[in-house]
Amino acid sequence: MSKACVLLAAGQGERMGQRCKALLTLGSKTFLETIVSTCRAAAVREIVVVVAQPHALETRAVAESLGLDCTHNAQPEMGMSSS
Repeated sequence: MSKACVLLAAGQGERMGQRCKALLTLGSKTFLETIVSTCRAAAVREIVVVVAQPHALETRAVAESLGLDCTHNAQPEMGMSSS
């Protein structure tokens, strides 16, 4: 059986002072890199990252550098269920 994961990285960072949570660092890795490493260690075969403004460009760049597919949430103001 193949495993897949959808990573929700489309938040506006309102509670973090408008900072992109996915790109915050913990040690030498971003949260996104840490989560992807965990997914890969769990044999997750497909990982898709959901991005949105205002952090879409930088989040997409990091995700794609990790070999991940991205999709865009055009209505992030609708909350997580819209991703």
